[in-house]
Amino acid sequence: MSTVDMIMVGHFSSKELAFLSIGNSLIMPMVVIGLGLLTGTLVLSANKYGAGAADQCGVIWRSSLAYAVFIGLCGLVLALFSPQILSAFGQSSDIAIRGGRIMQITGLNLPAFMLLLTTALFLESIKRPFPWMVVMLVANVVNLFLNWMFIFGEMGAPAMGAEGAAWVTTIVRYVSAAMLIGYVWMMRDQSDFAIRGNLNVPFQLWKRQRHIGYAASISLAAETFAFAIIGVFAGWIGVLPLAAFGITFNLITMVFMVTLGLGSATSVLVGIAHGANKYRELAISGWIGLSVNTVSMMGFGVLFYFGADFLASLFSDDPALINVTAPMIAFAAVLLVVDGGQGVMINALRGRQDIWMPSVIQVFAYLVVMLPVIYLIVFYLGRDEIGLMEGVLIGSGLSVTCLIWRFCWLAIEDSRQQPATRQQQSGTHGHNSINSDAHSL
Repeated sequence: MSTVDMIMVGHFSSKELAFLSIGNSLIMPMVVIGLGLLTGTLVLSANKYGAGAADQCGVIWRSSLAYAVFIGLCGLVLALFSPQILSAFGQSSDIAIRGGRIMQITGLNLPAFMLLLTTALFLESIKRPFPWMVVMLVANVVNLFLNWMFIFGEMGAPAMGAEGAAWVTTIVRYVSAAMLIGYVWMMRDQSDFAIRGNLNVPFQLWKRQRHIGYAASISLAAETFAFAIIGVFAGWIGVLPLAAFGITFNLITMVFMVTLGLGSATSVLVGIAHGANKYRELAISGWIGLSVNTVSMMGFGVLFYFGADFLASLFSDDPALINVTAPMIAFAAVLLVVDGGQGVMINALRGRQDIWMPSVIQVFAYLVVMLPVIYLIVFYLGRDEIGLMEGVLIGSGLSVTCLIWRFCWLAIEDSRQQPATRQQQSGTHGHNSINSDAHSL
């Protein structure tokens, strides 16, 4: 949906594309932080599903609904002050006002978007991603049609440009949330998952769910906040570099959706294996996830490298903007592999309930290392917009290296504990057998 918005607004006006780009670059951290806070839904539900406690999965989903609305409302309140935020980051008055307006409109859909995300995570945790996929396909078709009306002013609608795209996104997300929640509520086996129970859930379960989310949100916030600051750096360079970065980042984000899908699948399989104490399957799931993602990203990388001019032209007819954007897209071909790798590995670690160390790694890689490196490359070494991409490659490369090392170390530790676990389980079974015999006597 975001890619379609960028393409259609880019053909409407390069300047409008810059407004949409800066508005999305600051709303995205709120979306991703919310996704991180809700990650506990996926992790705990997958663990319970793997342990054979399906009824607890519904309890976890129900406990996440009010939390999702609260997260969305917090993001909405922050979005209301977006023009002031952009001005504080040194943007021109035109960019601050128009980009801030986009952020305010998009902020209105955050409560619905959070409900949509937590419900999707629940469905993925019980191995039912298909309804989520159908809802998104329908949403994309509706989004395309309404964009045509409200961006370009067709069928009597006003030509609203970037603001039209923002309003359409808001409408579509509310409808999508209602559709997906309605599906869960009406599932044939909803009683097996305790979907329609009350909202009084055990506090310890809710506390654990939130704590997993805190750690995940910190790591995601570090990455997305860093990319938002990179967007600010691009705005300091100029309007065309800002629009070019918006296009490139949007393409990377679209491909990263594949990584998120593979990462979620990896997290679910790792989480189920962890809940069942099957440590060998846990490790295999993590490595398969990384391998499949690497091959997929290499395929997209070939498309980015050899089709950079074509991809840039999809977003704009402006030759000057295409000339700035194409080299950035070509460079992103390499970036996809390392950035996708860190996306999968951090999900694998979350599925194993390794909570805080991945967050520390992300904060270090993206905030402590990447941002200063980019500032040095761009503004002191004069690398301009291509320097933005070089810095991201360094930060993501550091992140994936550390995350792979962490998963290797934990896999070794698990393999050492498994014999002890089997022995303990065997002893427990034997003890239960003795108790049963004694009871019979």
